[in-house]
Amino acid sequence: MGEQIDCAGNVERADQVAGIAQVAGVAAASVAAALRPSRPLSIIQIHGDRDQITPYEGGNRKSLRSRLMVRRALGPSIGVEEWAQLWTDVLGSGDLPELTELPPDITIRTWRAPTGAPSIAFYRISGGGHTWPGSRFRLPRALFGRTSTTVDATRTICEFFGLASPLDADG
Repeated sequence: MGEQIDCAGNVERADQVAGIAQVAGVAAASVAAALRPSRPLSIIQIHGDRDQITPYEGGNRKSLRSRLMVRRALGPSIGVEEWAQLWTDVLGSGDLPELTELPPDITIRTWRAPTGAPSIAFYRISGGGHTWPGSRFRLPRALFGRTSTTVDATRTICEFFGLASPLDADG
């Protein structure tokens, strides 16, 4: 059976999980409070700071429209900054992150484990909404916000984990 993460954040068979990739999502505060990964994992997070469905700063969804789109609420979420802190604590990297700017709208913070193994990368999209960056499929901006074209989330995630991107396949 595949890997399972229960609502308390416990990872079964964590030794078989390569890492975590999230786009426009964090965790409910109750889930984050109970998170106890059995070992450090690599994680990449890509999130727009104007996301009204999963707010960058955490808390409750901002608009009635976004609350109606989600059937089951898990309560308020933690913010991306708190989410990054949680994972850097698990990683054991107390160092300041390495900062990279990708003009016009992306700031990347990267933390590396002391041993060089897992790493954490958080992409902040300035003005970005609840979208998949680089997607050719355009969601209605009035509902989801602006989609960045500075990076392609699929390719970025694949590169982060050292995988071949399906976007690079012939045919």
